[in-house]
Amino acid sequence: MQNSPVGVDALSRTHPCHEKQPGRSIVMTTYDPLGGPQSVGEAIYPLCLMEEANFIYLHDLVQGKRSFSPENSEIDRVTEMTGFGRDSVEYLLASLSILYIHVSKLLKRGMIYNDAVLKTVEDIISDVDWGEELKDKLEARLSMMLAPTKNHHDFIKIERLKAGFQDHAIAFSSIVELRPKYSDDEDDKLAIEGYLPSIQFRITTDSEDGRYLIFQLSEDALKELKKSVDRLSKKIEVLKTSESLYQRIIEV
Repeated sequence: MQNSPVGVDALSRTHPCHEKQPGRSIVMTTYDPLGGPQSVGEAIYPLCLMEEANFIYLHDLVQGKRSFSPENSEIDRVTEMTGFGRDSVEYLLASLSILYIHVSKLLKRGMIYNDAVLKTVEDIISDVDWGEELKDKLEARLSMMLAPTKNHHDFIKIERLKAGFQDHAIAFSSIVELRPKYSDDEDDKLAIEGYLPSIQFRITTDSEDGRYLIFQLSEDALKELKKSVDRLSKKIEVLKTSESLYQRIIEV
C-alpha cells in the first residue's frame, strides 16, 4: 500500500463529520482515496460492518504466514466478498497491523490481554459515539484479530529486516530520445546530419522526501546493466535452491 492510516498516537483523532454528539452513532464515511481515512477508528470501522462469514474468512486469512499483509489476490477476494472497495480493505489491514503492535506494547507493560484490547477500543472511540452495540462488536472482533500469534510476531520481525536502514528502490522509469547532430554552421546552411540515441534512467525511492536518482546510459552501459541484473537474479536463485540453505530461506 502506498498510504497507511495514522499511528496509534492519534487513535482517537476523528474526521470532522464524526465529532461526538450525544445520542448519535458513527456513520460510514467515504474518505478521499488520496488522503485516506482521518483516524484509525474510521479505517477500522468496516470490521464492524462485515457479515460474520466474511469476518471469519478475514480472521482465518490473517492467521497465515503473511499476517496482516496477505497476497494481492487475497485482498481482491476480501474486497469482492465484502463490497467495501480495495482501499478500505487495505486500510483496514494496515490499521489492524498498527493496533496489533499497539496492543503488544501494552502487554509488555504488564497489562492483561482483555484489558489491553478494551483500552485500545476506548481510545479509538473516545471522540465518537459508536453506541454500545458497535463498541461491544468492535471489542469482540479485535479480541479475535489481535490475539498474539507466532505468525504475527515473525512477520513483524521479517518486515523490520526487509526495511533495514536504507531507502528502498520502489519504481523505475526510463526515457529514450534521439539527439540531433547538426552540421557546422557555415554559410548559414545548418542541417541535421544524424541522430544519437540517448537513454535516461530514473530510480525512485521510498524516502520521505521522495528522493530519486537520474542517470544517463549508453547502449553499452545498458547491456552491462542487464547482465548485472540477470546475474543478480541467478545469485538469488542459487541461494534459494542451495541444498544447505533452501529449508531456511524465508519466502515473503
